[in-house]
Amino acid sequence: MPANQTQLETYRQKAESFPTELEEAIKKSREEGIREVKQDAKVKADLFEKEWEATKQSYELQIQSLEAKSQRQTEQITEISNQLQAAMRQAQDLAMRAFESSFNRMSA
Repeated sequence: MPANQTQLETYRQKAESFPTELEEAIKKSREEGIREVKQDAKVKADLFEKEWEATKQSYELQIQSLEAKSQRQTEQITEISNQLQAAMRQAQDLAMRAFESSFNRMSA
């Protein structure tokens, strides 16, 4: 019976230490789970930040492109306006010459 007694004592010690071992295993698993969740959250946050930066840069490039286009169109409008004013002056000059020419013919 001493062999059974020794085995019984071994099982008793294991049974007594089981709650402590279980608690340590739970604690370890919980800490590992928390660590994994934090790491996963960090990776997702970093990825989101990189995606946001890329989107932001894309929008900034679009804004720059639109501002450049707007500037070009403003310059074109100014040029066309200047051309229109010159054409109006020429038209007025031609009208005045025609009027003077016809007035001179009538006077002569």
